[in-house]
Amino acid sequence: MRGALAVLLVLVIGGGIISPVVAAEMTSAGDLDSLISKYNGTGKEYIKKVGPGKYVVRIDENSKIRNVILKDISEYLKNKATKDLENLKKKGIQVPSPGERNSKTSGSIVSPNSIRGTCILDTSRDIVTCAGWDDQWEYWNGDYVEGQTYFVAKCDPIYTSCDLEGWSSGTWHGSGNADEIRLITEVTISGFFLTISWPPSFTYYSNTGTFEDTFNDVSSAMHSYANLHAEDWLGITGMRQRDDANVRIGNNAIHVISEVYF
Repeated sequence: MRGALAVLLVLVIGGGIISPVVAAEMTSAGDLDSLISKYNGTGKEYIKKVGPGKYVVRIDENSKIRNVILKDISEYLKNKATKDLENLKKKGIQVPSPGERNSKTSGSIVSPNSIRGTCILDTSRDIVTCAGWDDQWEYWNGDYVEGQTYFVAKCDPIYTSCDLEGWSSGTWHGSGNADEIRLITEVTISGFFLTISWPPSFTYYSNTGTFEDTFNDVSSAMHSYANLHAEDWLGITGMRQRDDANVRIGNNAIHVISEVYF
C-alpha cells in the first residue's frame, strides 16, 4: 500500500551515489551531520555505521524519543527525495524515457503500483537524467512496514550509454526493533545489443542483476549501489529497479515491494 510520507531510518553515504540524502538542498529537518550529532551524543548511538556505505538506526526503547527520531528523519528524507526530483525538473526539459521512446516499459512485467520515472534533458550539458522514487507500505498486526526505492540513470540523449545508481530501504514502524530486515534489489536493463558492467556486489544473469543485504535487530535498513554502466548502440529500451524489503518480526515475514522504471 502506498504511503503518503517517506519514513526512512537509514542513512547511507558511500559508493559515489548521488541520492536525495546527499545531493539535494537543505530542508527544515536539518542536514545529515546535524541529525547524526543530535541523536548520537547523549549516551546513545541511534545512527550507526554497519558496513561500507551502510548506516542503520537502532531504537531499543519504546519512548518519546522514538517518535521524535521517526518524525525528524522521515521529514528529512521525504524532503530530500522530493526536492531532488523538483530540482531535476528545473534543469531542463522533460523527454520520453527509454521505454516511452521505444513503445516499451522496462523489458519485463512491472507491478500495478510501479512508478514511471521522469527523464529530463539538461540542454547545457546534453545529458538526460532519469529519476524516480517509490514508497510502499504494508500493514501488519496494527503496525506497518515501509519499503522505498530510489533509482537514477544518467544517459546520452538517445540512451546508447547510461550510468545507473540507486538505493532501497526497509523500515519497521512498530514497537522495538525488527528481528531482521533483508533488502533485495533487482535491476533489469533491456535493449538489443546490450553490454552491462555490473558492480561487484551484484550477482547477475543476462540483463538482470541482484544484490542483497541482511541487517539484524534494527528499526530500519538501507543499501545502495553505484557505477552500474550499460551500453547499447541501438539504444537501451528500458530500465527497472525492483526492491523487496523483507522485514521479519518473530516468525512473521512482511514483504513490501517498491519499483521504479524508465
